[in-house]
Amino acid sequence: HLVCFLPGAIALEIFHSEKKSEVDLQLAHRLAQTCVHMYWRTVSDLAPEITRFTQNGLVDDKGSMHNILRPETIESLFLLWRTSKKQIYRNWGQRMLAAFYRTKTRFGFASLHNVNQPSKRRDDMPSFFVAETLKYLFLLFSPDTVLPLDQYVLSTEAHPVPILGKAHSGLKWPCHPKQTSQAKAEKPEDPKDGDQATKESTPKSTQVCDPQRVQQLEEQMKEGERQLQKIRREYGMCVSDPICWASGYTYEDCCFPVPVGNTACWDAEFTYSRCCG
Repeated sequence: HLVCFLPGAIALEIFHSEKKSEVDLQLAHRLAQTCVHMYWRTVSDLAPEITRFTQNGLVDDKGSMHNILRPETIESLFLLWRTSKKQIYRNWGQRMLAAFYRTKTRFGFASLHNVNQPSKRRDDMPSFFVAETLKYLFLLFSPDTVLPLDQYVLSTEAHPVPILGKAHSGLKWPCHPKQTSQAKAEKPEDPKDGDQATKESTPKSTQVCDPQRVQQLEEQMKEGERQLQKIRREYGMCVSDPICWASGYTYEDCCFPVPVGNTACWDAEFTYSRCCG
């Protein structure tokens, strides 16, 4: 699976080339297709650590059927999407996102001992799952203005680094909150000490808050949320297929908002109509 960075490396070279090579882009697509088929051919929709190639096609390496939530395939899909804008890469990414989501536990996302036995989870979540896998998934579905590839390079561990020439030309960090000159100009100035008219025209707050009543209302809202979750859970078990919730998913997590629910829960077998009634 580690080799699945290669389609993305080829795509990145094409992205920065003045003359786009359709032959190289097709090569990158075929390699990425091989990588995603490592996922689709397993019970969990997650790829094993190693797959071997024989005259019969892809063959499991019996000693390497575990999955530790690696990022390389998602990284390549992100770079191929930015380079070609072909929707298929986002479609593949959405299915992989759903597979990763099914490993969710109370405290994180679990690796698997065997991708064909998804119920056998490992008690670990590698740090690169958050640093790389989730970051590339986020970028795959984000607009090009989020870390544009003509201005930044993502390191081996997905750390964004400004391209040197762009940095010298005054590149600004895109995630920094923007404050326009117009907003500064519209900021009201404090009234001067001698400006009595301004002081007198400022309305005073007439709202009276009883701290004890506020606390009572907060407790009522919390109790209302607990009752709503209980009702949703019972309703879901009455109208939906109970198999949908065997892996730790819940009706309230997956079936809202109506009418499509949380798309990260669904795949070809488990759909909104089957699980949400």
